[in-house]
Amino acid sequence: MKNDVQLSFDYNACFKSIYYQLYSNSNTSRAERIVSDITKILLCKLIAEQEGIKNIKDYSGDQWLSILKQKYPQSCEQFEDFSLSNHDIEAVFSSLNNISLSNAPSHIIGDAFQAIIGSRIRGDKGQFFTPKELVECMVRIMKITSNSVIIDPACGTGGV
Repeated sequence: MKNDVQLSFDYNACFKSIYYQLYSNSNTSRAERIVSDITKILLCKLIAEQEGIKNIKDYSGDQWLSILKQKYPQSCEQFEDFSLSNHDIEAVFSSLNNISLSNAPSHIIGDAFQAIIGSRIRGDKGQFFTPKELVECMVRIMKITSNSVIIDPACGTGGV
């Protein structure tokens, strides 16, 4: 039942709302920095769920950054400081309060990020998303089943 609730949740609307709230009200107006910070916050929320941390809003941005670097040391150089204030970070956590990222299908989260990022941000950065119709066609042509094993290092979120 919980997964049904997660599937029916409108991640696109939630993430767009967070993005526009931050874009309009935070001290950061660069879209790339906001998306980067939302990504870090989502990773922090996922860690909190996995580790059973209930008081996620009690940690500062610097504390969460330290936790991220401990959890993912191989990627720590990609985690620059938050451009958002601690208040903004807390507001994002509040917006995500009723969402379980551990139970969310990865393709739905990927879809939501595609909605936030938009072509004006991703196209000029060399990031491109394959249209869903083309993905569905490729899956049909390849006759992929639930037992299939697929390796594609450039598949992004891997959603259909």
